Order: sequence, then C-alpha cells, then structure tokens
Amino acid sequence: MSLSKPVMVKDPKYGPWLADHYDCIMCGKKSGPPHHIPNPYGQTRRSRDDFQVPLDFGCHRFLHDHPFEEAKRIGWLQGEAEKFWKEYQESKR
Repeated sequence: MSLSKPVMVKDPKYGPWLADHYDCIMCGKKSGPPHHIPNPYGQTRRSRDDFQVPLDFGCHRFLHDHPFEEAKRIGWLQGEAEKFWKEYQESKR
C-alpha cells in the first residue's frame, strides 16, 4: 500500500499576511520574509505555503546557516506554522 501524496498548499497572499501580522517568533523583532520550514510530508521547504513562520532577517539567516539548530526546533516550528495557517484561514471567513 502506498501513501497518497498530500495536496499542495499554495496561497500567494499568505506570506505577506504573515509578515504583516506577526513579529519574529524567535526574537520578537519586526519580521521579514517568512521562513519556509521542512514539513512532515517530506517535501522541500518551498513546496507548501502553509509551512512558513515569521522570522526577522537575523534569525532567518541563523536557521539557514545552522541547519542542526533548525532541526532541534523543528517540532516547535511546525506547530507554530500550523497555528499561523489556521488563524489565516479563519481570517478569510
């Protein structure tokens, strides 16, 4: 039995909404472009818009430069990404 491929989530309005509504979740500074995190479906970072978190430029760079640090935080980052996506979906109603 093979697993079905998850439906891709693409919403070009989500990234700007996230940056406008939230500060960096790591340090609290004004966020820059959202950071795409690895997701539990095994797809690459930029494959799903719902797996983004708001980070400022310094924290964003830190996670890209230190993948092991990101790996230590992955469960927390994925949980936060899910909360932000849910709030965005509710704001569109």
